Amino acid sequence: AATATVPIVFASGGDPVEQGLVASLNRPGDNVTGVVFFNSVLGAKRLDLLHQAVPKARKIAVLIHDRQAFEPQLPPVREVARQAGLELVIVNTRDGDRGYEGAFEAINRAGAQALLVMGSPVFQRDRKLISDLAARWRMPAIVGSRSSAQDGLLMAYGTIEEELDRQAARFVDRILRGADPRDLPIEQPTKFELVINLKAAKALGTAIPQSLLLRADEVIQ
Repeated sequence: AATATVPIVFASGGDPVEQGLVASLNRPGDNVTGVVFFNSVLGAKRLDLLHQAVPKARKIAVLIHDRQAFEPQLPPVREVARQAGLELVIVNTRDGDRGYEGAFEAINRAGAQALLVMGSPVFQRDRKLISDLAARWRMPAIVGSRSSAQDGLLMAYGTIEEELDRQAARFVDRILRGADPRDLPIEQPTKFELVINLKAAKALGTAIPQSLLLRADEVIQ
């Protein structure tokens, strides 16, 4: 809204076409381009991995913080749940007046046995608080960033943060060298990582299948 001329480079989990930021991924058509990693697809993949890690969990809580913003991300997650015979409990941190504390109380009341944290910069910012609450409530959880698993969550699956930054920086470099953002197709990451925190698994009493451990890019002992 602020400019139609200054080049803008993004690294986003949303759909830029659906959001009206660009005309198409191949031909952005304006002053905006960058990298997109589609949180909806990654959310579905995380639910599948969580189900593999905690197969006895049949009711899964899904943490969001804005129903309108997250609704486009949920259909692929719901489809994975349907195919696996899982029941989802959508929990919004904005419902009620106690934020994350209230959300985890709602998760516990609903009888959820595991937690999918949807991709969001807000949850990345608050990852230590979420990790501490998941540990307190003994809740196996999966999220997007490696740093969250390092903070104590059971699992993380998503883009490699440093590589995503480099990919966005290459757009900036090309634009500063004279490239027109209208001619730079939007890219998607090619590298993803699975991180499993065995220390958290032990504290939770969760036995991670060997097949999943062998697929992990990093195992935190």
